[in-house]
Amino acid sequence: MKTLLKVVNLNMFRTIVTVFFMCGYSITLFAQGKITGKVSDEAGNPLAGVSVVLKGTNNGISTGTDGSYSIRVTGADDVLVFSLVGFVQQEIVAGSKTTIDVVLSEETTELEEVVVLGYGAQARKADLSASIGTIANIEAVKQRPATGVAAMLQGQIPGVTVRNETGNPGSGPSIIIRGKGSRKDEGVLTVVDGIPGGNYVVDEIENVVVLKDAASAAIYGAQAGSAGVILITTKKAKKGSVQVSYDGTFGVNTPYNLPQSLTAEEQIRVRTASHKAAGASLPPGWDPTLNPNIATTRTDFVNLVFRNALFQRHTIAFSGGTDAMTNRLSFNLISNEGTILNTYSKNMQIRYNGSFQPVKWIKVSEDAYFVTYSSHGTTAANGYDGTLQRALNMPRSAAAYNPDGTIGGVSTMDQAYIDKYGQFSGIHGDIMSPLRGLIDNTETRRPIEVRSSTFLEISNIIEGLKLTSRFTYHLYDNLEKIFEPIAPEPGKPRMGNTLSYKRNRDTDWNSETTLNFDRTFDKHSVGAL
Repeated sequence: MKTLLKVVNLNMFRTIVTVFFMCGYSITLFAQGKITGKVSDEAGNPLAGVSVVLKGTNNGISTGTDGSYSIRVTGADDVLVFSLVGFVQQEIVAGSKTTIDVVLSEETTELEEVVVLGYGAQARKADLSASIGTIANIEAVKQRPATGVAAMLQGQIPGVTVRNETGNPGSGPSIIIRGKGSRKDEGVLTVVDGIPGGNYVVDEIENVVVLKDAASAAIYGAQAGSAGVILITTKKAKKGSVQVSYDGTFGVNTPYNLPQSLTAEEQIRVRTASHKAAGASLPPGWDPTLNPNIATTRTDFVNLVFRNALFQRHTIAFSGGTDAMTNRLSFNLISNEGTILNTYSKNMQIRYNGSFQPVKWIKVSEDAYFVTYSSHGTTAANGYDGTLQRALNMPRSAAAYNPDGTIGGVSTMDQAYIDKYGQFSGIHGDIMSPLRGLIDNTETRRPIEVRSSTFLEISNIIEGLKLTSRFTYHLYDNLEKIFEPIAPEPGKPRMGNTLSYKRNRDTDWNSETTLNFDRTFDKHSVGAL
């Protein structure tokens, strides 16, 4: 009886262990499980480019051209988030499913959004055939350490690419909308409050609309070409008691993913291998026994010329008015240290916006601003002699500074070393230290800009018909000073001082009058410009 009981207990134990391991095995299989499916719209059309992400993680993929996807999950509690611009986001719990097909519905609130098209014309997104993008979370985006709309657009609108190529605060990021234009140096047209090329500050922006294709940009003709248009609307005076507001932003810009040149040891190996492959003898300057200086890595020139840069932006505004008259006055200050050593830009701006409405159907408004800049930049993007190119070309065996504190060259200027081993500066070619252009050279710009735009609006000449007339005066005055001192160091010596001044003063005016008809009849709407 005891023996039989032991056998039964042993069998029960084996059964329990077997069930336990089977459960554990099935859990392990699910931990490595895969969910597949397709994403389509309400009409059954597959949706490509839908983001499928495990909630709370960076693990995600995008659907293919046929709307299909495949993603690994770690447990039954995982939540899949399906999102695409213009569609309502969905969250689905993985559970025990291996296939999840999703139907996304269009974001009707976005389609009902009214967007500016140009010259005061507006339309609902649902009524447009042209491709238009807007920044939805404009207030959150303005918290970025941005000096312009380019930095605000980064990562916000599909088809809009923003690249900051230089780190120079004197040159803003480049904007490319749906690929590069066909014409040489064709750039995006920026229109501020209806004024092509108008000025603005980030804190004053109320909304941004991007006209992404040639059809939507055609309203601005040759000014826009095929590169696209960015329409910026700034804050305007509003009726009510006097209000005072302050916006301040502080931040640090950090250079990221910098390229790097070869160490002294790596450069010797590369030079030796290249001359051997070419069947040529190695120049004596690359032989450490003849030129010991060449074998030691002394300076990281790339990290030497880049830095973490402070950024600050301040805006104080006064606004108020009545039904007949409104006024808004703002003061803006932007200070931006460049991520390249010894570069900076400062911008101080005063803006006024006001309106006067003597009768219901006539309105006169004024937009005016005064801007003064100060900046010290560098030729960072030049592929031959730019600062970054110099930092990459400069041999890392060179010292940044000589013992007497002067800027060093590609080889030592120590006379005792030269008498013993030789100069050997010619093996590096025509190279100048990047510090020379950043510390000793001075390139300073001090422009001022004044613009005044006066608007006259006459509404309901007949029902739905509005006349708008605008006169704009613009003054731009710039003084630029460039000083290049003697550069006696080996590599690319310059044995003379140069000083140049450039003065540029431009004035222009523009007069523009438009008739805009916009009327809705039952379910139909008619618009003409």
